Amino acid sequence: MTLSKVKLKKKYKVDITDYQDIADCIRSDQVPASAIAEYFNDKVFYKWYKKKYL
Repeated sequence: MTLSKVKLKKKYKVDITDYQDIADCIRSDQVPASAIAEYFNDKVFYKWYKKKYL
């Protein structure tokens, strides 16, 4: 299953001041996969994360 096929119930809007903190938690496996998928629904956050880490 890929993240694009996951249907989510809620959408998170990640505050720009929290980007680095959330990214650090994602990279250190402190965030479950379901929450990561919800965070990545915020297209601006996903674009920032992808540019910085992928």
